[in-house]
Amino acid sequence: MSELEPHINGPFTPDLATPISKFKDEVVKNGWPSELKVALIGSCTNSSYEDMTRSASIAREAAEHGLETKSKFTITPGSEQVRATIERDGLISTFEGVGGLVLANACGPCIGQWDRQDVKKGEANSSMCIPLAKSTSAKAPQLSRHTIATSRVVMMQIPPRTLS
Repeated sequence: MSELEPHINGPFTPDLATPISKFKDEVVKNGWPSELKVALIGSCTNSSYEDMTRSASIAREAAEHGLETKSKFTITPGSEQVRATIERDGLISTFEGVGGLVLANACGPCIGQWDRQDVKKGEANSSMCIPLAKSTSAKAPQLSRHTIATSRVVMMQIPPRTLS
């Protein structure tokens, strides 16, 4: 177990798994956008209360060290019950404390189907999410979006704004 290394899956397919220590080389070799534009935690299948509390604990630790996200950081609760519970327990303010934005608990953001204002349509960009990696075709018409997937723990610890 001590020799297992976290992996990042994608872009374009969940079959493309890369150890985190080699991801920088893959970004350079393949000419993928190295600036992480947006990170998303949550989806209808990957945002239980437990998922949210684990992510919030990492956000809380970051805030205690004076850190904030440099990339857009979005959170999508999987249900109204999860959203209401994380609001009640102060997790929304924890996420907001590091620059997070809690979105509506709705389908769409995890496959890139929301009106992003941070990139022009067709501009190559990288995003990261914790649900299952989606293929490029699932994000049409944003075919230039390089979505990668990883665990919430890995995502919350990647240096903001750079994948290389």
